This record gives sequence, C-alpha cells and structure tokens, in this order.
Amino acid sequence: MKVIISILMLQSLIFAAPSPTMQYLINEPLSMLDMGLYKLETYLNKGMKGHFSSSEELSTKLIRTTADLDYNYSKDMIVVHHFFTIDSQADEMSCKKIIKATKSAINLEIWTAFKHNGFIRNSEPKSLLDDVKNKIYIKAYVTGTNKKINCESYLVEETILFPK
Repeated sequence: MKVIISILMLQSLIFAAPSPTMQYLINEPLSMLDMGLYKLETYLNKGMKGHFSSSEELSTKLIRTTADLDYNYSKDMIVVHHFFTIDSQADEMSCKKIIKATKSAINLEIWTAFKHNGFIRNSEPKSLLDDVKNKIYIKAYVTGTNKKINCESYLVEETILFPK
C-alpha cells in the first residue's frame, strides 16, 4: 500500500505543469521598455545617495530615498515617483534641489538604460534617447521634520511645479 501511495505522489510531481497564470508570465516577452524602467529604477534606488554626495547640503540631510517608475500607457509617459525623507525642514527650495539632482542622475543613467548592451540595431531610431527623455515626468515627494511637500517637472524642462 505504501508503495502505491508513493508512486501516485511521485507521478503527480513528474507530471506537474505551470498554472495558467505562470504560463502567461512565461510566455510574455521582456521588452526594452521593461528593462529600461528596471535599470533606471534600480539606479535611482541604489545609486542616488552617492549622487547626492556631490551636493554637500543634500547629502547631510538625506535620510532615505525610494523610487518607483511606471509607464502610463494612456498618456504615453514614464512617471518617476521619487520619495525622499530628509532630516531638516521640507520647503520649495529643498524640493527643487531634489528634482534637479534626480534629473541629473536620470540624464547620466538613461544612455545605457534603454539600449542593448554591446550592439546597436540598424532599426534603432536615431532619436531614441531624446524621445525617451521627452516622455519622462518626475514627481518628488519630500518629507521633512516640519511637513511634506511635492514638486514635479518634465525631465527636459526647467519649470518645477508645486501642486496643491
């Protein structure tokens, strides 16, 4: 009897197949957009503290930074949600500095994030990176000792908005 039960259990393991959900994920291809978002988000999450060290004022205030990137299909935009906690008062000036530092970091990393490593396809648009840069919108959420403040800007524009 134990042998029959063991054979039945082993048979179910041998003939196991992915569930429909797992099969869907297995069949979905990874796009250059997916990979670029992943690379840029990883850089912003792991490399930003080092990037802020070039600005002494921000590096001493920065406690934590977290980034989340999404592609908004209906608006055809890449939205960078960048959250900061600083150990000083949050104000418009600190938000502006953080937006500028985020733009600088993205501009450094974007040249490799949305491209193949080691080769260029003949079909790659010449304006690929400029087109991507025009699609990036940054939203910074700054939490200080006194309050929270938000500011936002397109990567390629100087104007920084403070939504209410």
